Amino acid sequence: MKAPNSLTLRHRLKNEEYWQNNQNNVIASIIPSHNRLIMMTIAENLPPDTGFHPLYNRGVLLIDGDDAINFLDRVITCSVASLHDGDYRAGALLSPQGKVHTDFLIFRLEDRVYLDTHTDQIETLKKKLRMLRMRAKVDIKTLETQTVLSLFWKPNTALPEFPNSVVFQDPRFITSESRDGNTVYRILLDQRDRSRLETVRLVRSSSRSTYETIRIAAGVPEFGHDYSSQEVFPTDVNLDIYGGIDYNKGCFIGQEVVSRMRRRGTIRKRTVKIVGESIEKNAEIRSDTLIGKVTSVSGNNGLACVRVDKLNSVDRYTVNDRLVEIELPPWPGLQI
Repeated sequence: MKAPNSLTLRHRLKNEEYWQNNQNNVIASIIPSHNRLIMMTIAENLPPDTGFHPLYNRGVLLIDGDDAINFLDRVITCSVASLHDGDYRAGALLSPQGKVHTDFLIFRLEDRVYLDTHTDQIETLKKKLRMLRMRAKVDIKTLETQTVLSLFWKPNTALPEFPNSVVFQDPRFITSESRDGNTVYRILLDQRDRSRLETVRLVRSSSRSTYETIRIAAGVPEFGHDYSSQEVFPTDVNLDIYGGIDYNKGCFIGQEVVSRMRRRGTIRKRTVKIVGESIEKNAEIRSDTLIGKVTSVSGNNGLACVRVDKLNSVDRYTVNDRLVEIELPPWPGLQI
């Protein structure tokens, strides 16, 4: 994998406003160590209550080429052209009917774009994008040497360096609290940096349940757990709330459908948090009628996709005949 030139990044970091707004966004990049701008000191001592978890159900696509930015801007939900070097956000490729075909976390470094997506969809997504590019000068390939990790880290604490990898704050958790108030990062870990996990004494979380507990507590639905391909509209899983849809950038696949839903106020479903006993995945949530279904569970906490219009008129909800509480994830603008 080619290492990008650091001149653009250095230029932007000289701008005080940009640095103040983005110093936590780009902690490490794939700029080689001999040419990298040192932004943070290596944290050789592990802060308490931190750790990482490998996400083996995630993979990475690299989108490169002269037309890569303009091409992606025409087909996916989020704006790519407005991303600066080191910026990141959520996004999705929709079907023409407006359903989520595949979603991902997107990271831009110069004219390269990295898509962190579910492994079940990575080949399908690559094939779909290759078909859509037509004659555009775009190269699309899977990065076989990269492993996706979720990193839980204390706020305002220097992160360890991963010189050949990409590290960014997970945009879905930015306004949410994780375990013990930790910040949730994403690492697209190159195999050359795997030894760094031991060098900085970074401890692996005991099981995937740790990540699931944090994710569900933050109210973050996830592809492969809460929904599948072409099963939901992006607003059903709150993609618009955490910045994954740009309604103002112009056309993208499925744009007409999702824009009309927003314009007419016909967003009927949202994903919410539920708290209660005996919660089971796929269990029905009921009031006087069926209002939704449980999609993820961790202990007494869960996520559910519910009918918004049926939440406005009742205040008593049950799962398996037991009372549950419905809570909104802590995202600005999310209302029911």
